[in-house]
Amino acid sequence: MIAIVRCRTSFSDAAMKSIQLQAVRAKLTDSAADWFDDSESQFTSWQEFEHLFKRRCLSVVSTQTKFDKLVKRVQQPNEPIVSYYDDVLRLCREVDANMTSMTIVQHLISGVRQDVREQLLRPDSPTDTPEKFFKIAKKEEDLKQISQPVDQPVSHSYFSFNDQPIISAVNLSLSDKRLSIPSIQSNQARHSGATTNRQPQQYPSNQYCASPNTTPFRPFYFRVTGSYDGDVSSNKMPSTRSISRNPLYIKVQLMYGRQPVLPFDQQSPVVSLEQDPQHLNKLTQYLSQITDEARQNIIHSQQQYKTRYDSNRTNPEYDMGDLLKNHQYAVAYPPFRPPPYDAIFINKLTSKTQLNELIQRAATINHYTVDTEGDFDTHEPALLQIQFISAYSIVLLVEVQHLPPPNSERYHLIAKLLTSVFNAEMNSIYAWGDARKELSPFLYLQLFQLRTIEQTGDVHFAFQERDQLKNPHLPYHELELELHPSELASCKCETCIGRTPDEPWSLQDMVVIEFGQFWDKQFTKSPWTIGLDPLLHTPDQRIPRRYHRTTYREQLKQYGIYDCLTVTKLVQIIQAPDPRSPVPSPTINAQTPDVQNPRSQHPVQVVQSVAVIRQSPVQSPTTISSTLDPLLVDTPSADISKNDDSLLVHRPGQPSAAAKKRLNRKYTLNRRKPTIQYRHEIVVPDIYHKFTPLKVKFMLRQRNIPFTAILIDQNCLYIGMRTREQQQH
Repeated sequence: MIAIVRCRTSFSDAAMKSIQLQAVRAKLTDSAADWFDDSESQFTSWQEFEHLFKRRCLSVVSTQTKFDKLVKRVQQPNEPIVSYYDDVLRLCREVDANMTSMTIVQHLISGVRQDVREQLLRPDSPTDTPEKFFKIAKKEEDLKQISQPVDQPVSHSYFSFNDQPIISAVNLSLSDKRLSIPSIQSNQARHSGATTNRQPQQYPSNQYCASPNTTPFRPFYFRVTGSYDGDVSSNKMPSTRSISRNPLYIKVQLMYGRQPVLPFDQQSPVVSLEQDPQHLNKLTQYLSQITDEARQNIIHSQQQYKTRYDSNRTNPEYDMGDLLKNHQYAVAYPPFRPPPYDAIFINKLTSKTQLNELIQRAATINHYTVDTEGDFDTHEPALLQIQFISAYSIVLLVEVQHLPPPNSERYHLIAKLLTSVFNAEMNSIYAWGDARKELSPFLYLQLFQLRTIEQTGDVHFAFQERDQLKNPHLPYHELELELHPSELASCKCETCIGRTPDEPWSLQDMVVIEFGQFWDKQFTKSPWTIGLDPLLHTPDQRIPRRYHRTTYREQLKQYGIYDCLTVTKLVQIIQAPDPRSPVPSPTINAQTPDVQNPRSQHPVQVVQSVAVIRQSPVQSPTTISSTLDPLLVDTPSADISKNDDSLLVHRPGQPSAAAKKRLNRKYTLNRRKPTIQYRHEIVVPDIYHKFTPLKVKFMLRQRNIPFTAILIDQNCLYIGMRTREQQQH
């Protein structure tokens, strides 16, 4: 009724509601009419009326019945796909008008025939809409109708039908020279018209099939020409153009996908592969080869990546390891604290008065620390740093690329100042490394001569020797001290910590080790020829953009000054007396300014206990005087003669390896002498040969076993006890 009203009323939206409702009211009677009159105010739209009317009048049982009918609906054997498809769609709409396409497809597939369902469930033809289902199912139905054979009578106009049983091909043998076939009855009519209407003999369709589900083609008959009567030999066969007197029919079934191979046919040869006895070795070699190739490819890729990264990063001059170490030190340690100093630039703007004052001051100083810096881009010598070691140090920053003309008076005063500093008869030069090698690139300026630099101190070599003497190699089997295992420290010689004798010590590392302070080394590779003195007003093109021009010059200046101050502070450690040393250090002559008056120009004589710094290889043993900063080294003052010949100090030669071994062995044997006598002992025979007294003591202490002495002699262990109770413990 609702559908009829909906179809017959096609007015505008405004008039459709009242007209449709009036038409429905005219059709309703009794209780339905009363319900319509009571609920008419709720009918805001035609859709709302349909919803309320269906909820009141439609039966739930009818919907369930239609659903059960939809579930049980299947395609009959001879039912076309079109009628099945239309029927299922109609049931789906009656059950649920809003049913999704996938649900409809599931109902269609669940009831379709098995042969069509197999085609629908293939992954290469997905069925997700009813239209696709109908298309595929109709196609499969049409193909099946085409492939079904049509039974037609077979007429043989020339030959009669043979009713004899079929000869199995298995019974034939290759050794038979004649084909033995039963003769056909001669009394059968030949070449008669009656034989043309006879039907071929029916045989089971699956008689010659390997699988019972195989559907072969219908049998065909082949006529074999020639004479096989049994009396005529094969070499007397008549021509194939003639019709045989006794034709032979062989029934053959053609099967799809099967080859007509008989048991006596030649089979394919069997191929067997034997395992290579060297297969494992070859596999291991191949895996090793591809692993090496992969490692080389990774290293090559990392190098290419680093090249691309270095071309765009902020500091392309430094290696990644250097920046990482610099950052780790900056986080872990406080910055370096220098002693009091005064920095003076030496360039073309330095006045003559200041140069004369520096020359007079250099005449009173006998010890200097020297360092140099070269431009990283042009590789030209750029900066010469000289520290006057005194109570109040002065650091000269000589900018050799910004000096006055060589024929000027200022240039000659600068040359006089440097000649006074590098005076071989009076002064000593300290540097981190070989001072001659540091100063060689500056010789072309003709400000000093290299032959005047004779008495130099290599602080780096001195620290290397100090570390070798302080941390000799002591194997564990020679440590026989009665110490607790937690107090035993590992060997800290260069070999045990992974350093080679030729590997140089970093000045930054030594500052961290000795002082526990951080010295920033990121400005080592910098454009030092830009002019550090702000009064020079040099161009700023070479200053990196990430730095301000004034700040960058100040940082380079501070780096050059600290380069000298750190070396001077390390000299203090070398020349300071070692309180743990059993032999007192030699005393030598030293001149230092008055401690109470740091700026006093009159030197006094003091005695200091110092160690010896390595001299230049061309020098013979000579007297080294020390004028260290009193603010760094606090030593007592005393009067001593300057001409005391007993103050000549010779650096002792390094003992050989055999001599060191003898000394260590003698020390160990002396330590083995028992100092405490014991009354009771425990003897353990045939002790394990790798057990040492140190290991035995460690095990006894772990088990809280008291003992007095441990001795191993001829594979016997002797454990000394003070009392019998300890022995029984």
